[in-house]
Amino acid sequence: PKLKQVLDLFWGKMPINIEIKSANTAALLLEVLSHYPALEPNPHFPWILISSFDHRQILELRQMNCPWSISPLSSGFPIHLKSMVDELKPYSWNMDDEYIDLEFIHQMKHLDIPIIVFTVNNKNRAKELKQAGVAGIFTDFPSTMETSTKLNDAALATDLKKLSDESLIEDVQPDKVLDLLSASTHSKIVYRAKNND
Repeated sequence: PKLKQVLDLFWGKMPINIEIKSANTAALLLEVLSHYPALEPNPHFPWILISSFDHRQILELRQMNCPWSISPLSSGFPIHLKSMVDELKPYSWNMDDEYIDLEFIHQMKHLDIPIIVFTVNNKNRAKELKQAGVAGIFTDFPSTMETSTKLNDAALATDLKKLSDESLIEDVQPDKVLDLLSASTHSKIVYRAKNND
């Protein structure tokens, strides 16, 4: 689906992660988002989370006083982690599962920055990451992963079924809580790790 389709359908109903994939689009993205109404803060997760492997665009968003939460994506370890965190002030740091390790998790905990790991499709691996202190994961198979709560919002369930019926999202079970919908090419779903075992 196009970004506007996702925003129109889910605005204020569930949090959305927007991954910037094209160069020089940070300002354009903010302009698109400016046409939507303000939202009351979500106590569980930001309504809009903007992420990118291009950390220059993440920095540009911060310099433009972006009102939405931002998260760098990394496939490797940042050399100057502390200075990057100070400059970007990210909501979370989204890290490739191939590169995540306990040292990085401890560093980010010390800096009070949650880590979300991509892409995790194995339940046992998801449990390992949770036990290590990771805040959440990206997965291609949300309906097979354990979730933190049950979905009570019938309207949201209907919207999810509509997307699933239109083949915009595959493998969706509306009785599961979807903590984050990624408005990227593959529409991956994020599940946050549970706080209890």
